[in-house]
Amino acid sequence: MSGDGSSLIRPRLAPIEEALGASRFGALHLIGNAAGILAGRWPADAPPPFSVDAQPAPDITWVAWLGAAVSPDTAPARPFYLRAPDAKLPKDPLPNAWQPDAS
Repeated sequence: MSGDGSSLIRPRLAPIEEALGASRFGALHLIGNAAGILAGRWPADAPPPFSVDAQPAPDITWVAWLGAAVSPDTAPARPFYLRAPDAKLPKDPLPNAWQPDAS
């Protein structure tokens, strides 16, 4: 995301080589389980990443800063999903649940 809260790249699963295309935006914060892989393959002619953090999610302080930087009137909050929801109810919802005696 940019400093004004807008997306630089739409969140999605992408091959490493395609993700490296983000180097065109300058020195980025690389966060997530592939941050080290991206940093290791970062293009030599691009500014190096500002930070590399293998934590599974961004620092909440940074997320709060992004939220404070935008107006909810022009940039309403909305979730980003990498894939469509796929939750399904189990066939037998409580297979080992205790049942009271029917006396």
